[in-house]
Amino acid sequence: MLEEKIREDEKNKVKKTKERKDKKTFENLSINLININGLTQTKYAELEEMFLRKEKELNLVCLTETHLKQDKIRISKDITEINSKRDTDGRKGGGLMILHKENNSIKFEKVPNVEKEILEIEGKCMDLKIRT
Repeated sequence: MLEEKIREDEKNKVKKTKERKDKKTFENLSINLININGLTQTKYAELEEMFLRKEKELNLVCLTETHLKQDKIRISKDITEINSKRDTDGRKGGGLMILHKENNSIKFEKVPNVEKEILEIEGKCMDLKIRT
C-alpha cells in the first residue's frame, strides 16, 4: 500500500515537472501602445523585431491608426493578430490591431461591438482575466 502511494507521488512529480517545462515562462510583460500612422510590411517587420521576437519577454503590441482596408500585411505564423478595420464610409485613417507572440498562456478574442471605432477584447493573459 505504501509502495503504491510512493509510486503514485513520483508519477505526479514527473507529470508536474513535464508540464512546467512545456509552459514558457517570461521575465517581463510589456503592453505597448503605438500610433503606427499606416501599417506597412516594413513597419510590421520592425515591430516584430523590436517587440515580438524577444525570448524572455512577453509583449502585447496595441496599434492605432493602422489605415488597413484589407489584409495586406503578412503576419508571421507564430504571431497572433486581432484587428478592427474602419469601414469605408468616406473617412480616412482609423484601424486598431493587437499583436502578441503565440503562447498558451494568452487567449484573447474579439468582443462583438456595434461601434466600429472600438476594438474590444477579452480573455486571459497569464491566468489573469482581462477585458479592454
